[in-house]
Amino acid sequence: MNAAKRVAVFLLLGIVIITCGCLKKSITDERVIARVNEFLAAPYNPSDQYSLKPEERAAIKGFEVYRNEIKITLVDDTPQEMWEPVGRKVTRAFGTANREFGLLDPFFNGVLLVSWVVDGKRDNFKVGDFKMQNSSDRITPSLYLPTRSKK
Repeated sequence: MNAAKRVAVFLLLGIVIITCGCLKKSITDERVIARVNEFLAAPYNPSDQYSLKPEERAAIKGFEVYRNEIKITLVDDTPQEMWEPVGRKVTRAFGTANREFGLLDPFFNGVLLVSWVVDGKRDNFKVGDFKMQNSSDRITPSLYLPTRSKK
């Protein structure tokens, strides 16, 4: 096979791989997003420890999904005591949805963002990371205060 044919075969193979990969990701994301939206819309169930309380649900401004990560944005000035429960519950719902559709990453990650006034300026800050182990459902949180480094 001459060099031009090899290049053409590899180019065609690359296009097929990229196209199929993007198509699968798009379909998968939509199913997971729909399942997380169902979780957010579900009424509070006091007997379910993973159910969102009305005030926790009201604190969620929105979310984005990318592969095995969900970015959760909270409404302005959400109290710190709500960060961990909201992050844990939404990350768990996201991980559970991924598993339901056969997406078995070793970890599912949640990132918590808040809009906060720091140093006199309002901005979005990453204030938490939640890592859910797929094998055990264990969620490890890392929370920190919004800060802006001074230069």
